[in-house]
Amino acid sequence: MRIEVQVDINEIVWEADPYGFISREFGNERSFTVRMWESESLTGIIKDLLEKETGYRPESWSFKKCYVIRELV
Repeated sequence: MRIEVQVDINEIVWEADPYGFISREFGNERSFTVRMWESESLTGIIKDLLEKETGYRPESWSFKKCYVIRELV
């Protein structure tokens, strides 16, 4: 089943950013919705989405909110 998920994350730590340059340029918070299969990895989707948006891959983050908005038919 496909679902739509609201994701609010903060405290993003970017890969290969020991001095915080990427954090200063792109920030460390994001809010977005994703459409995904229930069986997909949300972690992988978040990493791919942020890399596509910024050109940099996140290493870790904290969830502020994460919930299913609806099931898609």
